[in-house]
Amino acid sequence: MLARFRAGATYCGSVYLREQMIDFRILTRDEEMEIRRKSMAHAAKHGNDSTERNDFIQKHTISLATNINGQPQLPISIFKELTSDELDYLYNEYVKIRDDSNPSLEVMSPEQFNAICDALKKKALGSKDLSLPQLRAICSAYADLIRSQDAQT
Repeated sequence: MLARFRAGATYCGSVYLREQMIDFRILTRDEEMEIRRKSMAHAAKHGNDSTERNDFIQKHTISLATNINGQPQLPISIFKELTSDELDYLYNEYVKIRDDSNPSLEVMSPEQFNAICDALKKKALGSKDLSLPQLRAICSAYADLIRSQDAQT
């Protein structure tokens, strides 16, 4: 999985948009850095507007992430007509797919673990508000807590 994440896989996940399934791959670090560099130059031409820069990053990320083995998975006719909400949706889904493939787990302090558990109990936070690495870290922290309690008895 680590090699797949680092190299960008040919296929990592799918989402539906306008009744069409769109496949995504994870971008390589070089691809992401190139998008960031270009976005800074683009923003400079547009008065360093952060909205313009974010839009550039989202569009270019989606364009590359939906191009698998040279085949665009998102038809150009749909890509050109995306609303801001659709672009946000696709970008956020890409981020979720990337997070799901992330091999590293977050290290969570006992205080962070307790704060998240309290928020979940109070329903101030739902499981959909947490990334997969965060959910894994919660499970890992909970298992460590149980093990330490078992060791004390």
